[in-house]
Order: sequence, then C-alpha cells, then structure tokens
Amino acid sequence: MKNSKVYIFSSPKDTVVPKLNSDRLYEFYANFIPKNQIFYQSTVNAGHSWVTNSYGNLKVSRAPKAVVNAQLYQFDQTEFQSQNSALHNFGYIYVPKACMESRRSSTMDACKLHVALHGCLQNPSIVQDKFAVNSGLNTWAEANNIVILYPQANVMSGNPKDGLPPTW
Repeated sequence: MKNSKVYIFSSPKDTVVPKLNSDRLYEFYANFIPKNQIFYQSTVNAGHSWVTNSYGNLKVSRAPKAVVNAQLYQFDQTEFQSQNSALHNFGYIYVPKACMESRRSSTMDACKLHVALHGCLQNPSIVQDKFAVNSGLNTWAEANNIVILYPQANVMSGNPKDGLPPTW
C-alpha cells in the first residue's frame, strides 16, 4: 500500500455523507502512505454524486471522447456469493484494448486493476449499467491500461433504498 495513490472526494453540498467522514478517511490513509500521494478534493459543489466531466449536467470543453464500451463485459458473480450474499448475480468488467492485446501476446505487459464500488442508488436494478458506462472510469482506464472491476450489489433488507451492502 505504501506506493498507492488515493483520491478522496467530498462536496460541501453533500447532505448524505458528512465531510467529517472524508476527513477521517484522509487521516486513515495518511497513516499508511505519504500525504503527497493522497489527493483530497473537497471544494466542488456537487452534492452527493459521482462527479464526471463526460456525463450528466456538467459541461467541460476538454471532456474526453467517449470510449466505445465494447470492452465492457458483464460477468457472472454467483460463484462468489454465499448465503444471504450482498452480491448481485452479475457484475461488469472493463478491459482496455492494450490489456486485451497484451493478454494475447507473449510479452504480457502489466495492466493494473481498480475495483469500482458503486454508490447509493446505483445498483443494476435501479440504474442498469449506467454507472459502469458513464462514470468516466473507462476513459481513464483506457488511457492508463487499468482494468476496472465493477462488482454489483443487491438491494438489501437492511438497506433497501440504497442498494448498498452494509459493508460498503
């Protein structure tokens, strides 16, 4: 973990997750990695959201071209489920073109992995594949040879509105 980079986002207009939670998250990571490897964005007035410059109401002139999501695959998560599992029956995985090509070659250039946990009200029964398609992560992943794993959660009886497992 000592070589990891961390991005923390908190909005002054977020009425769901208090800024104090993000402050504590920053303090947690600062115990394990140098502070210059933590980027803490806390000034964007976005409310409770997943901020992107290529989807939704935010218009940015330098927005990247949309990545063709032909490299976004749905996969079966049932083998990872246990009794009363929070996992949905399927998840998504985005594999950049360079990672797919290196997998087929003998050189096997290293591709990294990023696990993207969806937020409140973003499970497949509510938004289908919109988080995996429109979060902006696939464009970033394509440019940096990073595979994005999008595990999906069920709406739980303990948290029926948000679709977030209690552990997230």
